[in-house]
Amino acid sequence: MPQSVSSKRRTICTLLQRSGALRLAPYLSTRERILMYHRVTEPELVSYPLQAGMFVRPESFRLQLRYLRDNANVISLRELLELIFLGKKAPRRTVVITFDDGWLDNLENAVPLLKEFEFPATIFLPTAFIGSSEMFWTDSVAVALRRAQKSGESLSKLCDGRSLRDRLPIDIAELTEREFRLIQLSDITEALEKVLAFLFSLSAPDRAKIVEILIAKIPAESVGPTTRSFLNWLEVRQLLGENIEFGCHSHRHLLATELSEEELRQDTVESLATFKQHGIEPLGVYCYPRGNRAPETDRVIFEAGFSAVLTTERPSSLKASPIIFGRVGIHDDISATEPLFASRLWVDRL
Repeated sequence: MPQSVSSKRRTICTLLQRSGALRLAPYLSTRERILMYHRVTEPELVSYPLQAGMFVRPESFRLQLRYLRDNANVISLRELLELIFLGKKAPRRTVVITFDDGWLDNLENAVPLLKEFEFPATIFLPTAFIGSSEMFWTDSVAVALRRAQKSGESLSKLCDGRSLRDRLPIDIAELTEREFRLIQLSDITEALEKVLAFLFSLSAPDRAKIVEILIAKIPAESVGPTTRSFLNWLEVRQLLGENIEFGCHSHRHLLATELSEEELRQDTVESLATFKQHGIEPLGVYCYPRGNRAPETDRVIFEAGFSAVLTTERPSSLKASPIIFGRVGIHDDISATEPLFASRLWVDRL
């Protein structure tokens, strides 16, 4: 987040706190809040740069749970669904905690704090990655940028024009070269955000080719982390007894709207089959990777037997039929203090 935006947000949140508005906000809220977390970790301990929106620090998470204990009614996603199916409204100040992706640091850092505060949570798993040493392609790109920064190479050199022109349409190759020449690796986190934003603007095939070229330029052993990123299935089964439930976050963590209906259907079948193979009954809620959805993808998901879907839209977009839950994304740069977190939680425009 640009510093100017961050400063503006902090000023607004501080004013809301001083005015007393944040103390009243939980009681004025008429809509449940579903929180979306990813990683709970110290980014300095990760060997590659993390996107700002992908983590909260453990101390921030503790602060947030303490605030929820004092100001919210925390229930499980299953309880919220049961209320909806019974035609009942959730009590005011209702909050649900969810995590996307099944990161190992959820077990190491988040679950002990959840247990301390006796809060339930749901973790959504991309089943092909659970128990594997694979990385998301976004993290592989982060590794590539870190390697380029350490070697002193420019991003345009790392992804050279010859490779681009051999593999991509000329207009996409030229666009990529131009974009990459403008991206400086001195601020690696900002560089990562810019590279990923550019890659997500492309078609899935063009994006995959550029990522493959980027990764090919670094030693294979440096692509993977020194330790695995995700939970394994033994750990998943152990967490079932710790007030943690699990749900489907696709199989291969691909964007639903970039798949054909048959590809999405097959990916969903594989995810459910993987849960069954490991003796786990997932919650009947489908969590879209990156919140990427459309009416036609919803139709495929509901036909597969899910009773609700989760996206990354704000709660104001929540619809009752079919059940489409919006969520509030929580990450460290915009929720590390109590005023920031409370404003993010209760004020829909922040």
